[in-house]
Amino acid sequence: MIAAARWLWPPGAPSWRALPEAIMRAVMFGLVAALPLSFVFSPPSTWRFFWLDPTGWFLQAITFGVILSVSFYVACGLPVSYLLQSRTASARPSFVIAVAIVGAAFGTITSLALFRLSRGAVTPGLTRLVVVAAVLAVILTLTLTAWYRLQADKAVADARARNWALQAQINPHFFFNTLNTIAAQIRPNPDAAERMLGLLADMSRYSLSTDESHVVPLRDELDFALAYLEIERERFGQRLSWVLPDAHVVEGLSLPALTLQPLVENAVRHGVARRVEGGTIAIRVERSATEFTLTVTNPIDEMPDRNDLFRPGHALWNTRERLRLTYGKQITLDMVTCEPNTLTARIHARVAS
Repeated sequence: MIAAARWLWPPGAPSWRALPEAIMRAVMFGLVAALPLSFVFSPPSTWRFFWLDPTGWFLQAITFGVILSVSFYVACGLPVSYLLQSRTASARPSFVIAVAIVGAAFGTITSLALFRLSRGAVTPGLTRLVVVAAVLAVILTLTLTAWYRLQADKAVADARARNWALQAQINPHFFFNTLNTIAAQIRPNPDAAERMLGLLADMSRYSLSTDESHVVPLRDELDFALAYLEIERERFGQRLSWVLPDAHVVEGLSLPALTLQPLVENAVRHGVARRVEGGTIAIRVERSATEFTLTVTNPIDEMPDRNDLFRPGHALWNTRERLRLTYGKQITLDMVTCEPNTLTARIHARVAS
């Protein structure tokens, strides 16, 4: 029952391809609502005509219902929904109200014109009925607008809460892994442990001073990843090496904070660390005037199952979820195998204008 009611209710801001179906749903809504609404808006003194000529009453009610439903949906509901979707007036409710009122006025004129064509004349009672319908259309449109905004705000709040939870999983994971690396070096190499503590302090300062939803220069993300690699170099020695992009290549590019380091950590932990001979982490950037691709490539002996790469709770999954929740399809993260025995994490993003 609820599913049927949702289908009958005309959608807001449909695409041009879906517009005919949306208008047809407005017609269906008018057909279904016609008979009960005909009794609501007709004076009780006229109800006897229903028993005298039920077919005529029903046909007249259908005509009224369809004309009013389609007229006010097209003239009032659609403009407001498209306006809200464009976000040009998201902070100006007064503009939305004005559009709803103007649309209702246009719907009133259209409805009266269609009634005149279908009936040949428009009575004062019919005019009052159309005006009441226009007022209800404005009230309903604004009520639904407020409800949709509340739902949108709730969705944003839920996304932020999930984003913070994912970030809370990433930071402790990195922090404790690094502390374990430092602890292993305290006795055999105290100088290296001291240097690693200094690098960890720099990284912690960056991590705590940036919001994961903020966009930062890619140069800063590379410096953060480099500090991490320097820490891991103390553990792996010459088994770990890396290649970074030239400074001029990344000039002017930006990325959400704390995005690159989890990819580099994944390349070290699940690539280089598992190979006796180690390997090289290659961070590369390819760019055009409007977009760029950042890749982190590591050698690997055995290709993992693709489903294991993005297991919930792991660094790659957390990072991809953060990007999806905050930026949608504007920034994407996937894993590819461009060469044999290599695995590449690839981020595709737009160049900020």
